[in-house]
Amino acid sequence: MSRYSPESQFILDCLRSNFQQDQELQIDSCLNWDAILETAFRHRVIPHLFQAMRSQQMPVALREQYDCNALNSLKLAGELKRILAILPVAAIPFKGPVLAFQTYGNLSSRQFDDLDLLINVEDYPLAKVALLENGYALVDRLSPLQESAFLESQHHCQFFNKKLGTILEVHWKIAPKIYSFALSVSDLFERADVINAFGQDVLTLSREDTMLVLSEHGARHYWSRLEWICDIARLCQSELDWQEILDRAKSLGILRSTHLAVSLARDFLGMDVPELHLFAGDKNIHPLAKDVKDRIFEKFIHTDPHIERFYIRSRERKRDKFRYYVYRAVLPTQEDWASIDLPSSLFPLYSLIRPLRLINKYGSEVVKWLR
Repeated sequence: MSRYSPESQFILDCLRSNFQQDQELQIDSCLNWDAILETAFRHRVIPHLFQAMRSQQMPVALREQYDCNALNSLKLAGELKRILAILPVAAIPFKGPVLAFQTYGNLSSRQFDDLDLLINVEDYPLAKVALLENGYALVDRLSPLQESAFLESQHHCQFFNKKLGTILEVHWKIAPKIYSFALSVSDLFERADVINAFGQDVLTLSREDTMLVLSEHGARHYWSRLEWICDIARLCQSELDWQEILDRAKSLGILRSTHLAVSLARDFLGMDVPELHLFAGDKNIHPLAKDVKDRIFEKFIHTDPHIERFYIRSRERKRDKFRYYVYRAVLPTQEDWASIDLPSSLFPLYSLIRPLRLINKYGSEVVKWLR
């Protein structure tokens, strides 16, 4: 008996049929299509559902959502092309439309709603000015001292184009400092691939780096979207240097996260991934994968402590786990800066205010969260 509702199981069957060409899709006439479409949209797999049902009679609402996603993807791709033209610094677009081209070969096969760019941190001031002069505004306003601290501890800044309704995330790291994911941006630029997208050559992450980035990102967000597992599966179907992936994952301390990512592609989508044997037997993979499979269709809020604990379990090195808790306790955030207005001369005291504020806010819950 399936652990999922008939609607959730049908979504998984659709995804599997896209990756397993010989699997025939069975459609139950009693399915609740409102629930299917709501769940598929939340998991960003509307294009996969559409592709699986192309030879079937599908609900009008599914075709409408697919068409709406295709139009939105075209709009975002056009805006990305404009942004790359106005930026005075080197940038690598990743995720979003570029990942759609890299993994699926076309825009309409992925569902995304924002844009992501990777730049060198020293280029951020010039990039910011160019974006502010071309229709974008910062989502969060920071003082010069706050911005300097933010660039050190965080990994991206959000810009919003009100006229277009477009969110752009400008990254100078792949992950915030607390996650100890030291994938060098300069190395990413050196290894970057060039693909042809929307009529021009565009830099993007190499497939091997994309595998590492998506594996860490998925673990950090509890693999709460099936779309991310589909992306991993598509990458596994491409030509990859697995030894390079393994060596780099081990040096970065995300071998377990990468192993988990590939295992989920196998478990959810029935992918045949012969390279799985290259990963050493890690007894933690099975309980982590079971955790994802048991809760994949639940709804989460980003502050759920279970998500944080899951990420820590997905990292294999004790020093990375230790640093996470230390950084979590002492690295000030925007909430800390907003909690009390300190003069510039006392700005370093926010590192002392943060742990006190956490204890005051969460009390005994802090101990529970650390377990």
